Amino acid sequence: MLDNLTILITTYNRYTLLKRLITFYNSFDFEVKIIVLDSSSNTSIDKDLYSMLNSKNIIWKKYDPEIFFANKIADGSQLIKTEFSVLCADDDFIFPYALEEAIDYLKKNKDFSSCLGNQYKHHILNFFGKKFVIFQQSSVNGSEIIDNDCFDRILKYMSGKSIYYPFYAVHRSNDLKKIWKQTSAYVDYWGLSEVLPCAISLTLGKMRVMNIPYTTRERNNFVWYNEKNVLKMYSYNKIEKAKNGLIEVLSE
Repeated sequence: MLDNLTILITTYNRYTLLKRLITFYNSFDFEVKIIVLDSSSNTSIDKDLYSMLNSKNIIWKKYDPEIFFANKIADGSQLIKTEFSVLCADDDFIFPYALEEAIDYLKKNKDFSSCLGNQYKHHILNFFGKKFVIFQQSSVNGSEIIDNDCFDRILKYMSGKSIYYPFYAVHRSNDLKKIWKQTSAYVDYWGLSEVLPCAISLTLGKMRVMNIPYTTRERNNFVWYNEKNVLKMYSYNKIEKAKNGLIEVLSE
């Protein structure tokens, strides 16, 4: 089953979603290992969630609310003891069957650093007083990145030619720890905190996209994009610093 996998869950002030996600995994007939990286400023937590977070298969680690996302993952990943691991947001669901398939694929294919499957988005629709959960596939054809040369893989990802990327894919835990240690050292703001770990993952190996349902994500209608944010996220100095972190991995 999934005894050699750890699910790393990041959360911030969304205990309702966290409870929903842990309840989802507890509903299956296995005891998955979970590490919750919690930087919530809200200290109010209901007794049922508190009991879940203190169960034997879960490590619940609290952080200062001001901690940067990448630093939290880099630190929390050091608690992983299993061979494989996966990052999961608190508003996502990654299906256990797909996790098993991803682990099996990585075991058989050493030149792949990551494996995931088809992604969906979900939202709740109220219709004549009844609630329906609507699922929409993010992409009909996910583009895996299987070029033999690591430079070609990075360029394919950076150019947007691949619809999918390995941020929430299953990795070998040693690779995941390395990815986030490097990201934490060379990224200090949003934006590049997703770009650099994906580029490092593709430096370490290929990305497989299985033709099975893998994850469903909460639909988010928030629009953050504006010129001011982009200039702050992707300033010349920030890009140069992240580039140096990637060069360091490539040079190895």
